[in-house]
Amino acid sequence: MNQNSNIELAKECWNYYNKDLLKDINSLHINALQNLSGENIDKWVTGKVKIFNDIREIKESKEFNEHEKIQIKKLYTATKDENFSNLMLEMAVNKNEILVNSIFGHGLASCKQSIYLPLHGGKNFLRFIDGNESFYIIQRFNITGMYFPTKNIFIDFKSGHSRNSNIQKHIEKLNREIVRLFDKIMDFLKNRNSISLYALLISFFRPYHFFNDFLSSLHSFHYYMNHVLNKPEVFNKIPGIISLEDGMFYSIKSLYSLSCKEQVVDVNDVNEIVIDNHGFIVLPSSNKHYPKQEKSELNNLLVKRSVESVLRDPKQAKKFNKLKECFPILWFGICGERRSWDEKARGVANIVREVQKLYPNVGVVLDGLTSTEVQNEKIFRREYANGDINVAKKIIKRIGPQVPVFNLVGSTSTKKIAYASQVDFFLTSYSTDTMFVAHICGKQGVAHMNTLKGTGQHEHPFIYKIPNKFIKNIIDEGSKRKGTNVSYSMKPKKVCSIFIGKLQEHLSKENIFKE
Repeated sequence: MNQNSNIELAKECWNYYNKDLLKDINSLHINALQNLSGENIDKWVTGKVKIFNDIREIKESKEFNEHEKIQIKKLYTATKDENFSNLMLEMAVNKNEILVNSIFGHGLASCKQSIYLPLHGGKNFLRFIDGNESFYIIQRFNITGMYFPTKNIFIDFKSGHSRNSNIQKHIEKLNREIVRLFDKIMDFLKNRNSISLYALLISFFRPYHFFNDFLSSLHSFHYYMNHVLNKPEVFNKIPGIISLEDGMFYSIKSLYSLSCKEQVVDVNDVNEIVIDNHGFIVLPSSNKHYPKQEKSELNNLLVKRSVESVLRDPKQAKKFNKLKECFPILWFGICGERRSWDEKARGVANIVREVQKLYPNVGVVLDGLTSTEVQNEKIFRREYANGDINVAKKIIKRIGPQVPVFNLVGSTSTKKIAYASQVDFFLTSYSTDTMFVAHICGKQGVAHMNTLKGTGQHEHPFIYKIPNKFIKNIIDEGSKRKGTNVSYSMKPKKVCSIFIGKLQEHLSKENIFKE
């Protein structure tokens, strides 16, 4: 068979697949499709994707009729509902499929298939069959868009915040992955009735997004089932949890005492594992603003489970109990990623020495980069946290042996949350550094940041931000490339004065002075 014939056969196969005409696909089709090079998949299978950067743009579209436009807008609106993710998860767990109103007909479109790709921290493409059409709903932190393969149209739900070039590349990678697995997918789809939800994927390579986006969304589902629908058994039926090797910052199985299997896998193996087990995966991904009651319940559970975990290990329990003997317990975030206080080693040591004059029994916790639950802490520190370790060593040397220091650089989230729950006051940068101590454990403290970067999503009522007038950005030749991610200078004496003033004010209000 010549190349042109092979390409035509591959294109015919792809058309049948996207129209769910699987009975028309034969072994010649499959071979032709899977023999295409990556470049030819991009050229002949994917082609140029037409992108609508805003849902309103489909009004002028000639590719969809009026009924389809109305249905797409209805589905878009539905995805913005704060419980859309919860409803999807409930259907997936209870019915082993996700149903939404049909776009191309008048019934329901069904999803029992997913493709996960390591794009921008991970995207999950949920494939819906809608009569003789198909479409994808794309999950990340929330629903980011829809893709219609037969029309080769992508609708961006982020109102143009995504680059068109990135969307094109992502669809190309999606289709390359489908082609790579196509023979397995065809076997997988032979008996749709036996397909079931394999697992929820809860993973991200940055702890902030793991806790604030995915875990918060999962807990919203837990709260919804337990307190709104009064169906706790649905949450407990979750068949499995998948995390990726660089993205498991807490054990979901342990957190909720689930009986299901919890796997940590290589990101490149996810789709084959899921297909081989005749299943699909869903990401807890929500648009909602989480109410205080939900967040408080999750934070309390995280603290409870973390302290329990630390106390189960005799060696860790001994250190933890030693920490509890100190007062006040001070937490210092020393993470050196991108935006950093230039004088932090000298500044932190100066604060500790001054606080010790007032409170001889002071204890210090140093926090830096966080390892996942499956990484070896010693190896992680050596390979990823050298900068933080060096800063910690300088601080410890300056403080001297008379002050107990608990170095959490490279420790897991579990250990950090347990220690943060005992803290009296903190000093960190106004970024992810505040997450464990302020956002999860609700402690009060002082934070700093350069004058270019807003506090944004890290805002917290328990945090006093050092005023910009005391901060000087460090501008160098590479600053333009860094954008708002520049380091900064603050005079250690001024920071010390602010910190001690706020510390004493807090302790006075709490009335928790100890001998």
